[in-house]
Amino acid sequence: MLPAGRFERLLFDQFPGIVNDLSPVSHAISIHDLRGIFSVYLDQRVKVGWIRLFGVRFSRLLMVAAVGALTALLVGGYVGVRVYTDAIVDPLAPADAIIVLGGEHDGREDYGFELARQGVARNVVLSDPYGPNDRTMARYCETEDARFDVICVPPTPANTRGEAMITRSLAVQHGWNKILVISWRYHLPRARYIFSNCFGGEIAMRPVPREYDYGPAYWGYVYLYQSAGFVKAFIQRGC
Repeated sequence: MLPAGRFERLLFDQFPGIVNDLSPVSHAISIHDLRGIFSVYLDQRVKVGWIRLFGVRFSRLLMVAAVGALTALLVGGYVGVRVYTDAIVDPLAPADAIIVLGGEHDGREDYGFELARQGVARNVVLSDPYGPNDRTMARYCETEDARFDVICVPPTPANTRGEAMITRSLAVQHGWNKILVISWRYHLPRARYIFSNCFGGEIAMRPVPREYDYGPAYWGYVYLYQSAGFVKAFIQRGC
C-alpha cells in the first residue's frame, strides 16, 4: 500500500498535470488503484496527442491544397489567355466560302455578310443548329443579295465537328479549296484544329469583331470548356 501523501508527491514529480485532476486523497491507495489511475491518465494524454497531431497535419494539408489550387488557377489563367484570348487570327483574303459557325447571335452572321459584300467570298454558309423556332436565324437564312449566296445547313452532330463535316461535303460538291471560318475568338483554336482534320484545303480563321465583358469566374469556365473540347477533339481526331 502507498500512503496517499507519498503517492501524490510521486505523481507531482513525474506527472505534474495529473495533480489538478485528483481530489485530495485521504485514504491509502492500492497498487491496483494506482494502475487504474495511470491507465486513464495515459489514455487521455495519448488521445490529446493524436488530436494535436491530426490537427497539425490537417492544417498542413489545407495549406498545400490552397497553394495547389491557387497555382492551378494562375497557370490555367495564363494558358487560357495565351491560347484563347490571344488566339491566332488570319489576315483577310479571298476565299471560296465564308463559314459562320453556330453559337450566340453575337453579330457573327452580320459579319459574314459584311465580308461577302466586301468581295471576300460569293458563298456564305450559316450553321443552323438552333431549330425551326429561332426567328433570328430564319431571318438570316432568308437573306437575298446579288453579291453572294446564302446556304443554311443544320450540322449533324450539332457541334463543331458536325460543322466541319458539313463544310467538307459542301466543298466537295462545289469545288471549294479555300474557306474562311468565323466564330467567337475563344473558339478559334479548337475550331481550327477540328476543321484541319476534316477539310484538306486552305483554312483562315476570323473572330467576331466585338468585346465580351464577363467576370473572372465565367472566363475560367470558358477556358475549361474549350480545353475539354480540345481533349475530346484530340481523342476523336478525324471526321
